[in-house]
Amino acid sequence: MSASAGEVVIATVSAAFGHKNREEITMPRYHFVVRAPDHTHDDPDGTHFPNHDTAREHGHRIVRELADGGYKPGNAVLLVQDETRQTVHSITF
Repeated sequence: MSASAGEVVIATVSAAFGHKNREEITMPRYHFVVRAPDHTHDDPDGTHFPNHDTAREHGHRIVRELADGGYKPGNAVLLVQDETRQTVHSITF
């Protein structure tokens, strides 16, 4: 199994325990982009999550933290984008 550019490979090598098996799990990268009427904040690096649902939950946490910190632009949206930069979820705030 080979990871693409937008994925991270988590490898478990259990040779230290006498096992020769290697298990690979790929996790896609998600980007969190804030679009407000007067600006856009891009997330070029992104963060790895196992699926869309987990990335969406993280997006809601970002919006809560921004609001708790006093950032309330009124007419903004947080876009959750997958590694191909397709929007998989949007959160208005």
